[in-house]
This record gives sequence, structure tokens and C-alpha cells, in this order.
Amino acid sequence: MLWKRFSRLVRDARQVLAVAWDMDARLTAVYYATALIAALLPLATGLTLKAVIDGVVVTAPEQATIPIAIVIAVAAHFAIIAINAAVRYGLHEQYYDFLFRYRLQDTFSYRFCEKLSQLDVPHLEDASVQQLITKVRDTHSWRVPDFFRVLGYAQIAVIGVISAAVALAPYGAWIVPIVIAGAVPRLYPARAVRRDPVVDVRLGRARGA
Repeated sequence: MLWKRFSRLVRDARQVLAVAWDMDARLTAVYYATALIAALLPLATGLTLKAVIDGVVVTAPEQATIPIAIVIAVAAHFAIIAINAAVRYGLHEQYYDFLFRYRLQDTFSYRFCEKLSQLDVPHLEDASVQQLITKVRDTHSWRVPDFFRVLGYAQIAVIGVISAAVALAPYGAWIVPIVIAGAVPRLYPARAVRRDPVVDVRLGRARGA
């Protein structure tokens, strides 16, 4: 059952990404490229911080001057933090997110109207078809863009987990499953909030809408 759901998710993701790629290949690539950079930069931040700590540890107490390597590592650390904030919160989650969302809404609205204009009168008079049209009209403007946004968040999360596992593995393979197990309880509040009917009504996502 789980494998079928995963395979269906992969199939649907490929189909939707193909539509986005046909819409604007450059914008789609840049959107997920910024997500990739935002996922990798925290690893670079950790490496520079490790270099700073190692430099401080090996420095003799009586040494008055600060080694140039530590100064460079500190400067690189804060530079990477600034770049990460600019790429993730400035570009990915603001500029490209809104630009990508608006382009997707325009594209799917155009396709919806195009498909709707091709229906003949008997289809338009069918109650089930009318119900489907209403459901698509009420949800396509936010559900499809949200899928791309969640896919970007998933990309950042998966790469972050893999990077953390690679960074922690030298200190003991047992650390990785413990850290992952410690993060599992965070999934329950998110799942509970997503299933809250009050939240669904406020977001315009009431069951059966």
C-alpha cells in the first residue's frame, strides 16, 4: 500500500513538473536550483564553524595574535549565513516563489478555460461534470502551486537530512538514527494541524469542497 502511494506520488509529480517545464523551463530550474543551494549552504556553514573551532583549539593560550586562518573562517562563516538568508528567504521563498506561483496560476487557469470551452452542452448539463468543474475552479488556483512549494520544501528537507547524516557519520553511525528518531515527533503536530477541520475551513479547504 505504501509503495503504491509512493509510486503514484512520483508519477503525479513527474506529470505536474512536465507541465511546469513546458510553461517556463528556466523559471522552474531556477526555482529548484535556489532550493538546492539553500539546502547545501547550511552544510557549508557547519564546515566553516568546525574550522573556527579547530583553529581556536589548536591555538596556544600565550599566542596574542589571532591566526589569519581563523579570521578567514569566521568571515566565510558569516558570509555563507548571509548568502543562505538571501538565497532562501529572499530569492526562493519570496521572489521566485511568488513569480512561479503567478505563472502557474495563469497557466492552469488558461488550460482550465480552454478545456471548459471544448465541452459540449450535454456534458455541461451533467450534474457530476458540473460538480467536478466547480471543484477544479475552486481549488486549481492554490492547490497546484502549493504542490510545487511543498516539493521545494521536501527537496530542502531531504538534502538537509542527507547532509546531516554525512556530517555526523564520522562520529558514530549510531548518532544518525538517533537524530532522525528525535525529529519524528515533529511530524505529529504538523499532521494534526493539517487534519484540523477549523484550519481547513480557514484555508478554504473544507472537506468535500
